[in-house]
Amino acid sequence: MIPLAAFALAGCLAVAAGSDQILAGDFAAAFPEWAAVPPATPLALAPAPGVQRVFRVPELRRLAERFGLSPVPERDVCVTRPVAVIAADRLLAAMQKELPSARIELLEFSRQPAPAGELVFPASRLRQTPAGGYWNGYVRYAGTRRFVLWARVKVQVAVARVIATQDLKPGLPLDAAQLRMETRGEVPAAGFVGTVEEAAGKCCAARPCRWKWSSAGHGSNWKASPRLRAPSAKPSRYRIRSPNSAFRRVSRPKAELL
Repeated sequence: MIPLAAFALAGCLAVAAGSDQILAGDFAAAFPEWAAVPPATPLALAPAPGVQRVFRVPELRRLAERFGLSPVPERDVCVTRPVAVIAADRLLAAMQKELPSARIELLEFSRQPAPAGELVFPASRLRQTPAGGYWNGYVRYAGTRRFVLWARVKVQVAVARVIATQDLKPGLPLDAAQLRMETRGEVPAAGFVGTVEEAAGKCCAARPCRWKWSSAGHGSNWKASPRLRAPSAKPSRYRIRSPNSAFRRVSRPKAELL
């Protein structure tokens, strides 16, 4: 094994960011004789990010003989995939690309050095509560390989919600006059009712009725949460926190008021 100081003095060759293999072109950057070999010629598998792949002198001689090269390096050669800590502004840019209209606050993030590549934070990997949450992303490198990252964030988006304007009584169909549309900043979530018309005509089921604590833009007080049903053979059910609660579907053909 070469002493660490020797590695630091000699330095390592960098594998191409988009390649999963060490190529002849990587060697040509430091050894001019390798320019005679097509640069896309694979020599070995590329190391993992931050790991060094060492070519010992006997292996270098075999490679030189294989391609008819001379002179042969007289020392070992190391190749690595460079890594660096990703800056916060790059993380925010990747998140904003996924949720362009959102207000994103980056509270903390993974500071593990990562390889060069495309930075991706899928919206589907955002797990958040009103107090904040975690967003898992990754760096796509060497084709399909992924280097996992995480960030602690607080995300809000401006969304239109159907809101109950008064307490809703069990057994009575909802009237459109009891509902209104409101734009509010909320945690990103799918499945909410999109229009007053979609909720109108449904009614509260008498049971069960549960009490839940509501907060973060919904009034921070105790509110009843009964189910709703439509006056039909196959009821659409809702769960409510009213008033000032937004309707949300919970499963087909169910919905929820939050």
